[in-house]
Amino acid sequence: MKLSTKLGVTGRHAHLSWEAGAYDGIPPVPNVHVNARFRALNRDREAVALALVYHGFLSGPLEFVNSCSPSVGARIEAFFLPRRVDVKSLELLAKALPLGTRDLWLGSSAAYASLNGLADLQMDFVNDQAFGSSLSVRLLAIASNVGALYRIGTDSAQLARLGVAIMFAEDYSVRSITMPVADNFLQSSSYSVQKLRALCGSVNIRLDLPCLDNDVENDLSHFKLFESPHQAMRSIPKRNLEIIA
Repeated sequence: MKLSTKLGVTGRHAHLSWEAGAYDGIPPVPNVHVNARFRALNRDREAVALALVYHGFLSGPLEFVNSCSPSVGARIEAFFLPRRVDVKSLELLAKALPLGTRDLWLGSSAAYASLNGLADLQMDFVNDQAFGSSLSVRLLAIASNVGALYRIGTDSAQLARLGVAIMFAEDYSVRSITMPVADNFLQSSSYSVQKLRALCGSVNIRLDLPCLDNDVENDLSHFKLFESPHQAMRSIPKRNLEIIA
């Protein structure tokens, strides 16, 4: 499959585009559109993000219009094992990866988290029919059809949302992403939490995956004010939360 990021005609939105090869699956939408533009987008982060967005359809040769480094290409290939995915577009010129200073909370609890100071920045997704995204210093409400790729609530849907979040990491100086997940996250697939963390780590993004039960997900009123999501995680009763190792 050939993957690329293209700015729309107005420059105010982006298309994550695909061209299927002989061994690829066919996504149910012509492209994933994001009703916001990426002002700064490192090529390695773009490659990881696109691979996560379209992970369920990739097989065989994988080409990025903007080539990635060999080390990141190797991490992408390792993430998909035992499925064979061969990254063909590699850039041998070494380039520094961007650093970040902010912690991003990604998930349905974003509105609650923003009220309790659990992260520097929160991201959530709104209906793809929304007129536009809402971007501020602390909250990103992204209008996108990324949810049309996979069944709602599945691990694949969360991986795709994570991919879109990585697209914004450089613009918003993100160093870590905290994404609440079910306690069986990725256990029924060939992917693993360890490989996912290694993939994100290859582009300087730390990934935290707290396991929240429904009660905690729907009621975060017991949270106190913390400087980072990692401090907040330690305050949740152990029966309600487990950080996936």
